[in-house]
Amino acid sequence: MSNAAWEAAAELAARGGAVSTIFDIGGNRGRAAEFLLHRFPDAMVHCFEPNPEALAQLRTKLQQHDRARIHPVAVSSSDGTTTFHQGARDDVSSLYPRNSTGHRYFRADLDMKATTEVETASLDTFCAEQNIASVQLMKIDVQGGELEVLLGGQNRLAANTFDVIVAEGFLVPHYESAPLLDEVYSFVSGYGYTAYDLFKGPTATNGQLRFCDMIYVSAPFRERVLNAVPSEL
Repeated sequence: MSNAAWEAAAELAARGGAVSTIFDIGGNRGRAAEFLLHRFPDAMVHCFEPNPEALAQLRTKLQQHDRARIHPVAVSSSDGTTTFHQGARDDVSSLYPRNSTGHRYFRADLDMKATTEVETASLDTFCAEQNIASVQLMKIDVQGGELEVLLGGQNRLAANTFDVIVAEGFLVPHYESAPLLDEVYSFVSGYGYTAYDLFKGPTATNGQLRFCDMIYVSAPFRERVLNAVPSEL
């Protein structure tokens, strides 16, 4: 996910008022979390990261922040365990294996090197257990697992728990059987979430846009914040 996308999402969330709770799903090595902790000095940032290699660096980077909570789990559609695919580079690791059918839109050396069993947690269960009723900003960067994250938070989506969501979305397959952007967009729109902005990612050598970052907002946030601005002349 690009810096520009999560920075824009942060500025948008700030327009809604006080920011007290942030979810960083796919925290990787903590680059986004560190930015968010500095941007919102009163917010608790929950970082979710299942990759053992990235997790060690995430803990080191955030150890001095008392407002950071690190959860060594993969956020998914259910609670339990699952197979996690570790990439040759940790930012391509995923719940899904690399795409093995059709056209390949990633470098051959950026494949998976190992698998490991990791714990999973759903957003609905986590929010209930932690007594979290409102999340002003949720970042989802999980390499094809975006819909899995959202499927596990259907009760929270229905309750408009998340004001602003910024999530990566793939236009063409990079991971085997992973849902693409249109499925993610269709799913969140079923809960009243609408698109606010789009940040284009890299383009393949054939001209195909590979992936992008999307910002979505809840219906109450749109009405309260965005629609409070006068209509265009």
